[in-house]
Amino acid sequence: MLIRSLSLENFRVYARLEQDLPAGPILLHGANAQGKTSLLEAIFYLATGRSPLTHIDRHLLNWTADREGLGYAHLRVEVVTQDQVREIAIALAKSETKNGSVRLKRQIRIDRKSRQRRDLTGGLNVVLFLPEDMDLVAGQPSKRRRYLDDTLGQIDADYADALESYTDTLRKRNALLRHLAEEQGDPAQLDPLAVRSCTETSANANFTPPVSGEGPGGPNSVSFSARFRQARSRRRGSGRRYATSARRRREVRRSSR
Repeated sequence: MLIRSLSLENFRVYARLEQDLPAGPILLHGANAQGKTSLLEAIFYLATGRSPLTHIDRHLLNWTADREGLGYAHLRVEVVTQDQVREIAIALAKSETKNGSVRLKRQIRIDRKSRQRRDLTGGLNVVLFLPEDMDLVAGQPSKRRRYLDDTLGQIDADYADALESYTDTLRKRNALLRHLAEEQGDPAQLDPLAVRSCTETSANANFTPPVSGEGPGGPNSVSFSARFRQARSRRRGSGRRYATSARRRREVRRSSR
């Protein structure tokens, strides 16, 4: 498996790049901030659908082009295997939602047919090593989990699909938690997300919810809405205790006078 050509448009520092790559080892050299790491990031993104450097795809857009109203990026690679030549392309584009906010849409195409992220599995296998990977040994556990997610996602389509569904559900839950905290809404809105997370994980990753303990689905588990109510109650109780102690301190000061 080798890369025959790479095309980038409005990706990171590249406004436009059309590059044919020779077979065999390739050494990239150049001054700082010339796009060496961005080139490797683009190849990794085409292979996995995720950037190794950021969780936010909007950061991948060329800053100058985005400022001039060209809020999109195109990436394309031709991969040669023993029996075929495959084209993988990913397009990122800003779009305005009904409420006026701006979101970034991603479209994946393999051999010019629209596909899902899970379909990238096996299309282009890569191993990326960055200086930051030294933190895998002594750094935060989240970095090790992300590294394993990226590696397993390249060889197991079901794992990649379950991971994408979990990430999407987690993002929606966090957004809803912020909304409930600000607007004092109904915490029961959280429960469908918990059900979706358990059922889709079970279906996609052959995961069996625990029958005991504190995990989702166990008899001792607590729904998202119940946990939210408990947390809200604790915050309110803490506020009352603080107010009561403050009054007592004021009374003690008055009596001492």
